[in-house]
Amino acid sequence: MPQTVQGLSEAEQRIWDSEYDELVSTFNGTQPGVRIKAIFDRNRQFLHYAATVAKAQFKGEAFGGVDATGGFGWQLLRPEHVLHLTTDSDAVDIDWTRTVTAVGWNYFIGTATAFNQINRRALVVLLGIWNHNPSPKSIGALLQVENVTYPPYDFYSAMKANGGLRVWSFPKPKIVTALAQITLRMRDIATGADEPQLVGLTYAESGYLQTQVPDLEAP
Repeated sequence: MPQTVQGLSEAEQRIWDSEYDELVSTFNGTQPGVRIKAIFDRNRQFLHYAATVAKAQFKGEAFGGVDATGGFGWQLLRPEHVLHLTTDSDAVDIDWTRTVTAVGWNYFIGTATAFNQINRRALVVLLGIWNHNPSPKSIGALLQVENVTYPPYDFYSAMKANGGLRVWSFPKPKIVTALAQITLRMRDIATGADEPQLVGLTYAESGYLQTQVPDLEAP
């Protein structure tokens, strides 16, 4: 179903263009990082399209970039934008770590009985998965957004083969809009510590971006 869009103004486009390279340059300097930056660059047009979806979602508010003090802006996807802790006492995750306790399909985002719901002031773009653990436990994923369940993804080679870079990109990037419900299950082949980071961007109202510990929408 086509998404409602609203184009950026010339001034907003200049902000977007001037900030893009610096925003994703954080990944430069390491071999996995070069691969991640390539994923961003390959999807640059889609990320720009997502900005027009966000502008429409936020009722035409002005795009102010990474330092937006009004309207909406953007930043790299943070764990708090998509994750709830299920094993610790905190309300939200502040990092991407997880502990795998059983081999098989395990929930990373959401649970068997409840979706996670994106905050009403945000929109996230999912590009891929990067596992920081030198011995990744997960070699596949199953994503559901709203009423769409995507086929299982397999990324064994990216994570395990020949000391792989541990970086994998979605065949097609995904936009998860405000209030959309999402679950993500990981296919785990071993137990123990794991650290799969979702690679992507968040467009959000400035007040949400300024929140030190942003949260999902309350169920």
